[in-house]
Amino acid sequence: MIKNLKFFLTLLYSLVFICFSTFTWAASWDELSADQQKMLAPFKTQWPTMGEKKQTNIVKGLVRWSSMSHSEKRNANKRFKQWKDLPARNKQTIRHRYLKFRQLSPKAQHNIIKRRNWFKQLPGKKKQVLKERWRKLPEHKKREILRNRNTNKRIIRHNRAANQQRHRQ
Repeated sequence: MIKNLKFFLTLLYSLVFICFSTFTWAASWDELSADQQKMLAPFKTQWPTMGEKKQTNIVKGLVRWSSMSHSEKRNANKRFKQWKDLPARNKQTIRHRYLKFRQLSPKAQHNIIKRRNWFKQLPGKKKQVLKERWRKLPEHKKREILRNRNTNKRIIRHNRAANQQRHRQ
């Protein structure tokens, strides 16, 4: 009983610390540690006028950055440079697709990630063939395929269930 109580209290204190520590980070520039102030020096003049959410996100990003290995930091810098070099229209499209993705159910997100990972693991030639086939399709066909993808899955599941039911009888 006492062990459970200790565990529960430790968990509760940890959650309170995690929840409220981000807000204390965002309170004022003086409350940031010396290391954080040093790393966030470019934001010093803007800091008081930033919203609390933006301050919190910046500090969380700094904490995440500090915990990265050298190779992870190198990859992040590379991706950031690629992002910076994108035209504004492409950035807007990516943001829109990301927001749509975040609105999907966790299962749908998992399926998309699974499909993307499957594609990444294909040999280079196979990827090129599939990309080329997709590129050659007319736009109306692409839209039709994307629209029917989930419908086809539902039909297949329904037919499979109906067949299983017939076999049971």
